[in-house]
Amino acid sequence: MYGRRYDLVSRQNLIFLLKSRTGRRTIVKWLNKHRDSGNYLHVYNEIAGLTGDATLFLNPFIAGITATTFVLSSFSWHNMPNSAYADNANLPGNKFNSHNIHEISKQQPGELVFTNTNTRGYGIEKVEELNDMEGGQKGKIIAKRLLFRNEKGMRLICELGRYAPAGAEIVFGNRTYRMIKNGVAWNMRNITGINDRPVPENIFIAEKFVGKSKYTAGKQGDKIVHAAQRDVPVDKADNFERIRVNTKSLSAILQKEKLGYAGSKPEKQEQKKNRLVMKEQGNIIEQRSQDNIVELYQKRQDWLIPSHKDDEVPAKEDKKEDKKDGVGQFLGVAWRYFNSGDYKNAVKIFSTISSSPESMREAKYGLAMSYSKLKDTEKALPLLEALAKKKLYLKDVLPALMSLLMEKGDIENAVFYAGMFGEKDKRKWEEEIRVKALSGAFEIAKKQGDIEGLKGLVDSNGGLLNKCLAHGIFVETANLLLKTDDKYATDIYRGLLRSCPDKWDLRLGIFYSMKTISKPADMLIELQGEESRKELDAGYREKLSGLKISVLKEIFAGLKPDSPEFEKVLNEILALSPEDSDALSALAWRDFRNEQYEEAYKRFSALYGSEPENDYAEGMIYALMKLKRFDEALEVVGSHKDNEKIASMGKDIRMKMLWDKVSALASDSPELEGIAREMLSINPDEEGIRDILAWWYYNKDDYEKAYDEFNALFNRNPLTKGYSFGLASSLVKLNRADEALEIVVKNKKNDERLAALEAEIYLDKARAAYRDKKYGEAETYSAKALAQNPQDTETRELLELSRYRQTLPARAMSAIVGLPGFTWGNITNSRTTGTGISFLVNQGIDWVKLPGDIIFNTFAEYRYRSRSKDNRYFDEQGQAVGFELKKSIFRLGAEYSWDRYVEQKSAYLAWYDDWYKYMKKRGEEGGFPIEGLSGETYGKISHDLENTTGTSISGHVNQGIDWFTLPGDIVFNTYAEYRFSFRTKDNLYYNAHGPAVGVELQKKPFRIGMDYYWETGTKRHATDKKLGVYLRWYYDWDLKPEKLK
Repeated sequence: MYGRRYDLVSRQNLIFLLKSRTGRRTIVKWLNKHRDSGNYLHVYNEIAGLTGDATLFLNPFIAGITATTFVLSSFSWHNMPNSAYADNANLPGNKFNSHNIHEISKQQPGELVFTNTNTRGYGIEKVEELNDMEGGQKGKIIAKRLLFRNEKGMRLICELGRYAPAGAEIVFGNRTYRMIKNGVAWNMRNITGINDRPVPENIFIAEKFVGKSKYTAGKQGDKIVHAAQRDVPVDKADNFERIRVNTKSLSAILQKEKLGYAGSKPEKQEQKKNRLVMKEQGNIIEQRSQDNIVELYQKRQDWLIPSHKDDEVPAKEDKKEDKKDGVGQFLGVAWRYFNSGDYKNAVKIFSTISSSPESMREAKYGLAMSYSKLKDTEKALPLLEALAKKKLYLKDVLPALMSLLMEKGDIENAVFYAGMFGEKDKRKWEEEIRVKALSGAFEIAKKQGDIEGLKGLVDSNGGLLNKCLAHGIFVETANLLLKTDDKYATDIYRGLLRSCPDKWDLRLGIFYSMKTISKPADMLIELQGEESRKELDAGYREKLSGLKISVLKEIFAGLKPDSPEFEKVLNEILALSPEDSDALSALAWRDFRNEQYEEAYKRFSALYGSEPENDYAEGMIYALMKLKRFDEALEVVGSHKDNEKIASMGKDIRMKMLWDKVSALASDSPELEGIAREMLSINPDEEGIRDILAWWYYNKDDYEKAYDEFNALFNRNPLTKGYSFGLASSLVKLNRADEALEIVVKNKKNDERLAALEAEIYLDKARAAYRDKKYGEAETYSAKALAQNPQDTETRELLELSRYRQTLPARAMSAIVGLPGFTWGNITNSRTTGTGISFLVNQGIDWVKLPGDIIFNTFAEYRYRSRSKDNRYFDEQGQAVGFELKKSIFRLGAEYSWDRYVEQKSAYLAWYDDWYKYMKKRGEEGGFPIEGLSGETYGKISHDLENTTGTSISGHVNQGIDWFTLPGDIVFNTYAEYRFSFRTKDNLYYNAHGPAVGVELQKKPFRIGMDYYWETGTKRHATDKKLGVYLRWYYDWDLKPEKLK
C-alpha cells in the first residue's frame, strides 16, 4: 500500500524533505498536529538548526499562516547539506530502516488530550464569567477547522486540533461564557464528548461551529457547496487535508535549483506520473502509491464539484461551430454586455442559459466572471472554484479566483490554487499570498501593540523585503518601531532602500523618516550616497536636494558662527539653492557678528529688496546703528510706521545715539549728568542710565543724590542685582550704617557683594568699639563680620584681640609698652690671647612712652667673658640691673653690676646704627658687580660713679661690601673697620686704637669670619698686629604680644 516512509528523527530525512515544497508542507502539518509527541522538540531543534530564521513560523502569533510563511519561504533550500542518502538508508525503492527509533502510530485513545499553548487568545478583548445552563444537547460540527479554548479564552491544542472532522457529533455540557474577540461576540459552550469519545469538562468551543444534530451539510442538488461545509466522513475529511506535490527526482530538483529555475517549466505528463500524497503517523511520513493518489484525487474533485446531471459541463466545443443560432446568440449578447461593463445584464443572460447543456460550460464561465467583476464574492467563488478544479478557462478563471480569495483573506485555498499556475505566475501569486498573509498578521500585531510580533514578521519575511514586496507594511512597521527600537527600524529602512531602487516616492519617504532619528551629519552622508546614483529621476533628485538643504540647515544651526564648518555648510546650501533666503540671512548675521557691518548692511538690503515683508529691515537698522549712521536708520524706521516692532526701534536708535555719547565720556565727566537726564526724558524706565547716573553721583562723593537714584531703582525693582548694593553703599557713606545693614540682611541672597558689605559694616562697628575700648561690643561685631567673611585675617585677629583684651593678663600687659630683650656674643681665637668667649643676655621692660617718643625702660642683664691666655684681669661673669631712656639709636641710662670680686655703679650713653645700600639694578641685568654696601657704628660713653676707672669711651665704625649671596642666603662680605677704647684711669692696657680689615660670611643672626687688627697702645707706645678668627651673633626680641601693641 505504501511505497516509502521517513523517520523525522533522522537528520538526513529532514534535509531530504526540506528540499521539496511537498516535504516542507508535510513537516509543517506534522509539527502543528504533534506538539505532544516525545520527539517534537528534537525535530523542531533540528529544523531550527537547518533553516535558521525560517523556523519563525512556529511563533504562536503567526500560527494562522504557517504554511505560507514556511512553505513559500525565500530560504535557499538548495544550499542545505546534500547528505540525504549518506547512509543509503532511503535510496529510491528501498524500505526505510528506522533503527528502532521511530514512533508507531497510537491507537485511538479513550479520551481526547488537550494541551495549553501558553499563549494568549489573540484578539480577545473581554471574557465574561461562567454561567450554568441546561446541558446534554447534541450537534454536529459544521466548521472545517475547530479551535478549542479553556474557560479563560486561552487557546488549546488537541490531536484533532485544527483538523477536527466536519460532521462529527458533539455533546454540550452545562457551562457557558461570552467572549468579545476583535469586536465580535462569541458564545462559548463547554463540550463533554466528540463522536462518543469523552472530553475534559473545561473544554469550550463557539456555538457557531456547531449545527443541529439533524444538519446535513450541502444537499446533492444544483448548489455548489464547499467541502468544508459538507457532512463528510472522517476518513474523507482527513484525506481532504493531505497535500499533493510534484516529486521529481532529487537530482533533477537540485540541479535546477542550483541554476535558479527549479520547476519553472514543469511537464504535465511528468507531474501526473509523479504526483504523491504524504500521510503522517507518529514520527513517520509515508508516501502513497500512484494508484491511491489517482483514486484520492478523483474523490476530492467529486466532493468539490457535484457531478449531478444538471451540473455536468459538456466537453469543450469546437471553436469553428456556428453559434449564431439558438443559445449561441444569447451567449454573444451576454458577452457584449460583459465587454461593455454591463455586468448585471450579463449575469441575467448567463444565469438564464447556464442550464442549457450546449452552453452550460461557457455560461457558467461567463456568470463566474461577471460575479467576479461585480465583486459578489459569495456567488463568484463557488463557480470559479468549480471551473478551476475542472481546469476550464484557467487563463481567466485562476486570476479572478485568486483575486477574490485574496480579498476574502482565504490564504489556505489561495495557496492551493496558486499551485495550478505555471511556474512564473505561481511564483507571482505565492508572493502576493505571502504579502496578504503578512498584511493580516501585521494588522493584528499593530492592533495589539505587539512589538516583538512585528519584529518576528519582519524577520520571517525577509524575502518579501528583499524583493520590495509589501513595502508599505515594512515602512509602517519601521515607523511604529521608531520610538522603541530605532536601530531595528533603521535596518528595515536600509533594506527597503536596497531592494526598491526606483520607487522614488517610497525612497523619499524613507529618507524623511530616517531624518527624524538620525544625526544630521549621518543623514547628510546617506543623502550624498543617494545623490551619487546616476539613474535618479529628475523630480526625485530635486526633492532630494530640498531634503538635503533642510539637513544642512539643521547642521549649521548647531554650529558656532566662527567655526570653519559654518562657512562650509552655508556654501553647500547656497550651491544647492543660491537664492535661499535663510542661508543668505545667516551670512548677513555672520558678517554682523564679525563686525563687518557694511557687508552685513548690503546683504540685509538685498534680502529686504526681494522680500520686504520679512524682518530683514531689522537687520538693516542694527547694521546702520553699528555704523553710527543713525539718520539712515531713522529713515528706515520712518518707512515702516505700520510695523509696530520696527517703529518702536526709533526710540532705541535715539537712545543708542546718546549711549554712544555716554560711552565716549569719562566716568567722572561733568557732561554725563546732562546726557543721562536727556535719556531719562526719552525713556524714564531706562534703568541702565539711571544706574550709571547713581554711580556717577557716588563717585563724585554726592552720596545724597546717589542715594536718591539708587532708592528709586531699588523701589522699582528690588530684585535687580546691584540696586540694593548701591543703596546700602550710599547709606554707609552717609553714616547710616543701621539702615544699610537692614537692606543688606534682607537682600544679600540677590547679590553676593552684599555679604562682603555686611562684613565690612560689622568690621567698622568692631573697629569703632575697639578704639573706644568697648571690647565686648568689638567682640560681637567682629564675630558677625567673620561669619560673613571667614577668610579675613584682620577680622579674625580683631575678634581674638577683643576677647584677649577682656582677660586679666591682657589688661596687665596692656599697661606696659613692651618687653624688649637681646643677646650678643663673640667667640675669638688669636695667637696672643688664645680662644676667648664673651656674651651677654638682656631682658627689659618698656614701661611707658614719654613725650617725644622717649621710652622708659628697666632691665636685668647677665654678662660673661673668658679666654685661654692672658686672662688674669679678663675673665669675669656677673649680673647687672639698670634703667634707661631710649630714643631712636640712643640709650641714656645707669646700671649697677656685680661679680665675684667687684661691684660697680655707672652712668652711660650708648648708640648703635647700621646702614645698607643695594648696588645692583633691580629686575635688570647690569649695574655694579657687587650686591650692596653695608656698614655700622657702635659706641658707648660711661662714667664709673665710684671713680675706679673714671670716664671711658669705646666703639667702632665699620664699612663693608656684600659681594654675592651663596645658597642658603649666606652673604660673602669684606670690610674695613676703625676701633677705639679710652678711659681716664687704669688705662695702660686699655687705651688703644687702630684699623682692622676682615672677611666674613653673614647669615642672620650670625657672622663667622677672620680679621687683622693693628692695635696701637697710646700709653705703651707700641703697636700689636693681631690675626684672629671669630663667630659673632646678635638677636633681639619683644615678648609683648604683637596684638597688644
